[in-house]
Amino acid sequence: MRRKIIKVTILILMAISITGCSKADYQKDESYETDIIGTYKIRSESGSDNETTYYKQYVLNDDNTYNYESNVFGTGSKSSGNYTINNETENILIIDFDIINCTFTDEESVNINSAKQYKKVYKYKNMLGSIIEMKDLPTSETFDYIITNETGSAIVFTKDGYYHACININNCQCDYAKDTEYIRKDNIIYFNIKGSGNDNYWQIADYVIGDYLFTPELYKAEE
Repeated sequence: MRRKIIKVTILILMAISITGCSKADYQKDESYETDIIGTYKIRSESGSDNETTYYKQYVLNDDNTYNYESNVFGTGSKSSGNYTINNETENILIIDFDIINCTFTDEESVNINSAKQYKKVYKYKNMLGSIIEMKDLPTSETFDYIITNETGSAIVFTKDGYYHACININNCQCDYAKDTEYIRKDNIIYFNIKGSGNDNYWQIADYVIGDYLFTPELYKAEE
């Protein structure tokens, strides 16, 4: 009996060594409740020379003025003005920007529109981002759900755990969209992107807030 247990254990260890056995690495949820005043930054990206090549930043002041600046791979933008706050839901705020001063620097290789700020952004906890209405989104880990807009484009969640975007939902090569997996845990949707360098890493993509899907872009800097 003992010899049989040893043989079974060896076979299990051999199977693990051949097929691999690694635990999924989920990004830590670092969201927290905070007031609106402060600095919000996008997670910066650096080039081969370790210089920041992509960033955006909002500074929201307590007198309802703001400053914004960005650098999108050589295309820069700075602006300032006033902002107002309204409630979209109990947990999501709308920030409307009245742009008074605005300047740009441009490189021909970059679309200057990519550096422009939004005239409206949404705040959830310590994050700024965008929202999409998603009524009756299933609470299961994976599900079939399609969101379309007036142009015919769509974002698609499939029951087998894949996510993709379609320019035209009526001509969408859904069978070939297997590069991004997703999973829902509580109110967070995580993405696992093939070829990202870490097949076990699941990054926070969205927060489900009532009937809305909130996609964060900028995060409040620690004070």
